[in-house]
Amino acid sequence: MNTTRFGCARSRCANGTRGRQARAGGFTLLETLVALAIVAISLASVTKLVYQLAGDTSAVFDKTMALLVAENQLTRLQLGLGTPDASGEQTLLNVAWRYRVEREDTPDPRVEKVTVVVSLASGPDDRLASLTTYLGKAVRRTGR
Repeated sequence: MNTTRFGCARSRCANGTRGRQARAGGFTLLETLVALAIVAISLASVTKLVYQLAGDTSAVFDKTMALLVAENQLTRLQLGLGTPDASGEQTLLNVAWRYRVEREDTPDPRVEKVTVVVSLASGPDDRLASLTTYLGKAVRRTGR
C-alpha cells in the first residue's frame, strides 16, 4: 500500500478524510499572479518577435526590388538601350531607386565586366544589391 509521510494511504487516512484538508475549487491569488506574470512575459516576447520579423520582411522586400532594378538596367544594356556609363534613378512600385553602372576590362579584349549597383534614392548610398554580367564589346569592322 502506498503511504504518504503522515502514514495515511494516498487515497484516504484512517479517519476517512483525505491526507490534507480538501480545499475549495479554484486558484489562490498567488497562483493567479504567477500565471499572469508568465502570460505577460510571453506576450512581450511574442510582440518583440513580430516587430523583428516585420523589419526583416521590409529588408528582404527592399533587396528584392533593388535586384529587379539591377536586372532591368542590365537588360537595357544587353539590348543596347542604355548609355555605357549610366547612372540614374528608376521608380519601381512608387519607390525611387538610384543605380550606377560600373564597367571593367577583362583579359579578353572582346568582353567587359558590367556591374549595376542599386541603392535607395531617398537614403544614403548604401548598396542594397549589385548584379554583374559579362557583355561582348561591339566589334568594328574595317574595309570590305
